[in-house]
Amino acid sequence: MIHELMRASESTTIGGFIATCADPILAHVNPGLLKTKDLIVSIHKNQSIFAARIPLSEDELNWIELSPENIKKQTSLLAPNTCYFGIKRGELYGTYLVSSDLIANEYFSDEQDYLDFIVLSKSGGRL
Repeated sequence: MIHELMRASESTTIGGFIATCADPILAHVNPGLLKTKDLIVSIHKNQSIFAARIPLSEDELNWIELSPENIKKQTSLLAPNTCYFGIKRGELYGTYLVSSDLIANEYFSDEQDYLDFIVLSKSGGRL
């Protein structure tokens, strides 16, 4: 799914991934709702970051630009090598896991590369 959506997007896209909702409270209360909170994250050549909830159809994509100040790195004692990030406020508020369903490209080779970019983009990024 991510590959198809990214191919259909603008040629300025240099990477993207599925961000799986990892909200511990929601997982405890109603784990069936977790999948409805998953995101598609798209990174562009100008280092802007956009995200949208995974829609039922491509026509329903509602891209929202994420400001680097609104993104924070998160960790878990149970899974210290897992790549978590949080969106602090807004419509996409929550905790997410960078999934291994990545776009093959020259900039990002794995989950940690994506996490480093979106968290470090506050200080000017690395591209």
